[in-house]
Amino acid sequence: MKPRRLIVFARLPQSGRVKTRLAATIGPDRALRVYRRLLASTLRLAIRSPVERREWRFDAAPGVLPASDAALLRRLASRGWIIAPQQGHDLGERMAQAIECGLHDGDSVVLIGADCPVFDTGDIRAAFDTLKTTDAVFAPAEDGGYVLVGLSRALPVLFEAMPWGSDQVMTRSLERLESSGASVALLRRMWDVDVQADLERYEAGLAAPQTQIEREVRASVT
Repeated sequence: MKPRRLIVFARLPQSGRVKTRLAATIGPDRALRVYRRLLASTLRLAIRSPVERREWRFDAAPGVLPASDAALLRRLASRGWIIAPQQGHDLGERMAQAIECGLHDGDSVVLIGADCPVFDTGDIRAAFDTLKTTDAVFAPAEDGGYVLVGLSRALPVLFEAMPWGSDQVMTRSLERLESSGASVALLRRMWDVDVQADLERYEAGLAAPQTQIEREVRASVT
């Protein structure tokens, strides 16, 4: 069986660079706090998921990393995580490059962002199980995009000239796969946190305070 590589594709939590649509209504400071919680939950999910390789493809502002961010990356690396910056001119290039690196190493690859609060380890397991017999797997998002993509072979057509951020991403992806003859499966439909209505939905279902989740992540990587 191919090693399973789970990629967390997420920016470092830097003010003004995360949750910008949300920040337009709630302000950058609160948007940053929301993003930190989402990122902590995503890292916790990755730590708990049944995979052989965990990777964080991060994006950060140019210059020296803040001490807290650099320390987190070092702790994850010390626990065996692959830590690497995103590379490419746009989102599609960056996603394609990250996935193709994993496939080049002989892994099956699943990539997730840090915006979906309803993932669980069962979703990750289901994605990798699906890739045993399928070229591609997605978890569609309610807004017309997707919150998870997994590939068992390179399919660059998925990432070229895609209208990222629109409600056509999932539809276009499926059309391209059909045209290329690739096999595809869909997991359950989920939602992510982009705008204030999503935030209200997210906060209505919170079960643990932010500090508790962050403590669990710190405990898992120290």
